Amino acid sequence: MNYKELLTIGRLAKLTGIHVKALRYYDRIGILIPTYVNPENDYRYYSREHIYLVDMIKLCAEINIPLKDIKEFLAIDGTTIDVGSVLDTGIKLVRSKIDEFEKKLTFLEEMKRDVQRNETLHKKKEGVYLTIEATDYWFEPFGGDIGTNEYHFALNQLFKRVTALGLEAIYEGGIALVTKKQQTESFLFITLAPSATNDLHENVHRLPKTRYLTKVTTQATIQAVYHESKELVEKQTESILFELEMYADQYATAEPAFEVRIPIKKQ
Repeated sequence: MNYKELLTIGRLAKLTGIHVKALRYYDRIGILIPTYVNPENDYRYYSREHIYLVDMIKLCAEINIPLKDIKEFLAIDGTTIDVGSVLDTGIKLVRSKIDEFEKKLTFLEEMKRDVQRNETLHKKKEGVYLTIEATDYWFEPFGGDIGTNEYHFALNQLFKRVTALGLEAIYEGGIALVTKKQQTESFLFITLAPSATNDLHENVHRLPKTRYLTKVTTQATIQAVYHESKELVEKQTESILFELEMYADQYATAEPAFEVRIPIKKQ
């Protein structure tokens, strides 16, 4: 080998645009193995193939492939990298990120629509009709009031439990009051994304497409909301009344208001 054609670490840094400290770190973790190490001064020298290797390491970093995992793509000589495998892995990671951001975008769009709808609700004291398609909900018994510290803690813990089970909890949650033959029981609820695995859990309740009358209330106790809406609810043998926190453009926690959804007709 003609050692005069090898590159010093400083020269490699200039050619690749990567700082010398970073290149030394790559060396320490075993993903940038020098072509030659001078036994007298421990200086490291690299071949021109290392320029392309460093470029691929940069690509891996940009697409969030952990540096420690790059070893899996390297050949025994340490200078050749399996570009095809790197690209396949990168495509999977980027697609996963796209899915993640699409879910976040959907969440933000749903919240924006709710903010706009809540503004309308505040203006229309008689209420607004809302039709919700067939939806899966996770129910757990809860006897507290909406908006309290107890409520927020319980909802947060419920979200963690549901997520740990591999289910996807989406935007809406709150308190539900189930009425059967004038007997009532209150639950904490979280809305779930559609999934076949939802059916495996007894806490999951799938409600059919339902039309609701939605109103603003200052009552934090869902039993009190039920008594306010008793005339409508009592017309049904079985019903589920929902109460949710409201968000508006100018959200004031000092004057809490809640949305109540009174079932009118199942479709």
